[in-house]
Amino acid sequence: MNNPPQKKKTLFIVFVFLAVSLAMVSSFSQASIFAKGETESYESFDDYFDDPAIWVTKNPENSLIFGTHKKEGVFIYNLEGKLKHIIKMKKTNNIDVFTGPGRQSGLIEGAVLSIKGKGFQLFTLSESFPYLKKDSPVIKTKVKSYGVCSMVFKSDLHITVTGKKGNAQVFVYQKSDDGWELKNKQILRVEEKNEGCVFNQKNGDLFIAEESRGLWKYKKTQYGYRNKKLIAEIPQFDLAADLEGMAIYDAGGIEFLIVSVQSKNQFAVFDLYGSHSYKGRFSIKGSEGVDGVTHTDGITSTSLNLGPLYPMGLFIVQDDENYDSEKTFKGQNFKLISWDTILSQFN
Repeated sequence: MNNPPQKKKTLFIVFVFLAVSLAMVSSFSQASIFAKGETESYESFDDYFDDPAIWVTKNPENSLIFGTHKKEGVFIYNLEGKLKHIIKMKKTNNIDVFTGPGRQSGLIEGAVLSIKGKGFQLFTLSESFPYLKKDSPVIKTKVKSYGVCSMVFKSDLHITVTGKKGNAQVFVYQKSDDGWELKNKQILRVEEKNEGCVFNQKNGDLFIAEESRGLWKYKKTQYGYRNKKLIAEIPQFDLAADLEGMAIYDAGGIEFLIVSVQSKNQFAVFDLYGSHSYKGRFSIKGSEGVDGVTHTDGITSTSLNLGPLYPMGLFIVQDDENYDSEKTFKGQNFKLISWDTILSQFN
């Protein structure tokens, strides 16, 4: 039986729409990136290494890399990936570094560490041994603490702790001579497990990766965080369950939001502003001397010039299986990617 003209027209429109949609998807970048360096390997298994952070020091070439190990604490490296020290702790999950201007022309600078299932703890930073010093007791949270991110915004320290059982909690502190004074805290509703998060330090907005759902944006307002919006939902843009670490690159008019798609060994890239358009995805493959990256949990990024090694900035990712040039398993480590190699694929 022949289809009526209206039905044929409808089918034709649907066909054209699908063809255009497929053409648009195929135009997204699907790049292979190569790491420039890596941290010293450590005989660790079962995804114990988790999350990196970077502290850009006054002399950027002396910047420090921090990496959490869930059983042993915080590992501290230089930009060449050499291990400098280990801060022995237990249940260390995620770490972030914050820096920004204070109220009295001083600099607010430090690190925050999520203590899995218990809360978070603040640290001061030092360019000399032991590099991290406790600046607070463990601060308890109403969520089952998992991930953490931070920023200094309008002279206040903002910290978000994500929840292993759902929800997230935001804390806002003011720095005083007596320490950290809590100004405000807020529960953010997230249905299921979420770990990765990142603040946009320019406008205060917060992004959270709900592992099985997608990417959420919370708008910063004078009343706290409002206008929750799902900006990318699984399986859109080839996203898949196990969305993990999040990071931002924002320099020279290039504004990216990046998320680790752990189950696919890929990193998805979105516009940081506007409608958060999807830019594409990349994976990190093996090259001479540095193996590829799989099953990445935490990521971090800086767009600052770190000197000859990383003049366009540095992107750091956790690698759950590290192999030497003979393809011998050596444990786990963090891979160091120069941003110029990523920008060459997405700019």
